Amino acid sequence: MAGHKNSNKEMPPAPPLAMGSPPYYYPGAVSSSSVPNTSPIHWYGPSDFCKSCRGKKVVPGIKTVSIDIAPGTDDEDVMKVLRSGQADPDGLRAGDLYVAIKVRGDPVFRREKGDIHVDAVLNVTQAILGGTVQVPTLAGDVVLKVKPGTQPGQKVVLRGKGIKTRNSYSYGDQYVHFNVKIPVNLTQKQRMLLEEFEKEEKGEDDKDAEKAAGASG
Repeated sequence: MAGHKNSNKEMPPAPPLAMGSPPYYYPGAVSSSSVPNTSPIHWYGPSDFCKSCRGKKVVPGIKTVSIDIAPGTDDEDVMKVLRSGQADPDGLRAGDLYVAIKVRGDPVFRREKGDIHVDAVLNVTQAILGGTVQVPTLAGDVVLKVKPGTQPGQKVVLRGKGIKTRNSYSYGDQYVHFNVKIPVNLTQKQRMLLEEFEKEEKGEDDKDAEKAAGASG
């Protein structure tokens, strides 16, 4: 009986891969001239990678997460969201996500840490004679008493009407800044009354000057 002769020819060399791409062999493949080749070599290249991750085990993408904003959070605060960062290619713990907070400005309130500031406009008679004015707060409008002789730029403090302090039970304060609105168009009667007031005021000033001169003499 004639001896068995290996009829399998030697496999041709594998085609070159792209730079940096390692070769991948099909499990169980052999390429020995002394052993009958029953499983031809399959050379895996970049085209055989997972179409989604391309062999990197993770797929780049963007996801949306919901976070709870704690009371008192301020501009430029940084919040840490556990395990919401980049995935680990080896299936281990994902990284963390750091969120930088930007607080949008408000058309009414100005914030200074836990305190807030707001403007209140008075007319001339309110500033001189006193009265009341409606002022906005974070909890709603309140009626504030105006003292007679209130000056432009004068302020009052509403204790505990500010923003809740972070990690605390206390609240900041609200500062109300008074501005006085000067009328531009006066009626004839308003002008006459103001002129009378001016004369009266000037007379009082003259009397005070005379008293001061007599006291110094």
